[in-house]
Amino acid sequence: MAKLRSPYLHLDNRMCSDISTDGSSIVLRSAYCSIAAFAFIAATCLFGCGSQPSGQDGAIGVERIDGTVIFEETISPNKDYTSSEDDIVYYTVRVMQDGSGTATVSAESNSGFFDPVSYQVECDGDLTADDVSVKWTTLMGNPEPSEDDQIAIAVVSVQTADDIVDERKINFVTRALEMAAEAIPA
Repeated sequence: MAKLRSPYLHLDNRMCSDISTDGSSIVLRSAYCSIAAFAFIAATCLFGCGSQPSGQDGAIGVERIDGTVIFEETISPNKDYTSSEDDIVYYTVRVMQDGSGTATVSAESNSGFFDPVSYQVECDGDLTADDVSVKWTTLMGNPEPSEDDQIAIAVVSVQTADDIVDERKINFVTRALEMAAEAIPA
């Protein structure tokens, strides 16, 4: 077999002996690639689409909790600005407490752009609805929304002890959870 010459690639006769001119090795390589692709797709379907472990609702880092609902508030940022019921978006902030004194604050939305998020707050005792408050603001920080500046942020305050307030911002647009302040004297 003749030596192949290229300004970019230099092959010697040993490497060229693996290349046949009738195309059979190309067909064989193509068959191997097809089998490998099929095996990869089959493995992904079998192992990648399994059910969620117990206690998970499908969102990363968000666990289902059992407990008592202490506080729940739902608003719609666009209800006044849309004519179709199907286009109305809802944001929900829920605070639940289990028997161990730990409260879980969770945020949910029917928007396809928001995945549920939650965090836990350690409390000295049982919470009441009076211990929780939510202030809704727009991205620009305005408490009064408009069609061009709609509600997007929930500032959640949980009074965990006599003088301690845990306050965090939940951004429903960017799915960000920001600690506005922790351990603020009430």
